[in-house]
Amino acid sequence: MGIFAPCLYVRKIIQVALSVFRLLTKAGGKYRVVKTIGSSKEPDEVSKLYSEGKKWIVSCTGQRDIFVLHEQKREEKQVTDYLLSNIENILLNGARLIFRHEK
Repeated sequence: MGIFAPCLYVRKIIQVALSVFRLLTKAGGKYRVVKTIGSSKEPDEVSKLYSEGKKWIVSCTGQRDIFVLHEQKREEKQVTDYLLSNIENILLNGARLIFRHEK
């Protein structure tokens, strides 16, 4: 089930040492609460709730985080460059081994 929203945000609201995470949308200059993810005092649980909110946005609306996409592309390029450099090294070293054994 998708919710039509031009843009959703995960907002952390701190209430008396308790962190509450809500998904908000802004339309017409006003914020509207779409969903409350949860609340916690524990730092590990707080980061988990934030990630959960981000995942909900992606799964229900298809809205993607451009920074995550950029990081994925950077990692893919790094792995590809590493793989290609290894292939080049194998080709060069393989040729040296073949020619050295023929003498």
